[in-house]
Amino acid sequence: MQIPARLWVSFTPSAPPRGGLGGRHTRWKARTLAVYHRHLLLLALLLASPALARAEDISPRPVPRFEPAPCPKLQGAEELAKASCGYLVVPENRRQPNGRTIRLMVAKYPARSAENRPDPVVYLAGGPGDIAPLEVNGLIAADFIRDRDILVMSQRGTMFSEPALTCAASDHFSRELLGLRFYSEATKRAHLAATEACHRDLAATGADLSAYNSTESAADLADLRKVLGFDAWNVY
Repeated sequence: MQIPARLWVSFTPSAPPRGGLGGRHTRWKARTLAVYHRHLLLLALLLASPALARAEDISPRPVPRFEPAPCPKLQGAEELAKASCGYLVVPENRRQPNGRTIRLMVAKYPARSAENRPDPVVYLAGGPGDIAPLEVNGLIAADFIRDRDILVMSQRGTMFSEPALTCAASDHFSRELLGLRFYSEATKRAHLAATEACHRDLAATGADLSAYNSTESAADLADLRKVLGFDAWNVY
């Protein structure tokens, strides 16, 4: 850090009073020491300020938390254009609260009626694991619920969550399944091979696969209600 020149100049004490080592000289020494102490304190504060600012910048942010963000675009989920979106940030594994975090996309569709009730509806996608904004799109377009906001969250590991635990081997098997005989031994072997390949690929990403389950998803929804400040909501 560069110290202004005028600060260095101000460190230079005035000349001692003439007249020997009497009381005036003692008072001069006391004043000079006081000036030095003040300047040293000021210098210490100036040098410490950037370090304190850096410490604040790197301090961990609270978890769970909500981070506003633009809504994604998805064919078949055009109602997202009318929503406001963001991400719920939660621990990947709540048994390791200081471990890594994940981000779950949240969309809020505003009530159509002027009489908006305070307790929203939270829509749970099927599966679990379906694409939530795509699944709820028809419900929103049909104007099924008019007097409440509707909240939708992409469950952990699904599309629009981060990380999205998508799997090329599983997708390839799903396409091939159209031409395979159901419940045959060959189909079972192909399914098991795709599942094993999927597990290897996802484990290699560093994701804690044991944390992607219904218990953690339920805790995610509880955290969402708290961070958004709702005392109660309606689960649909």
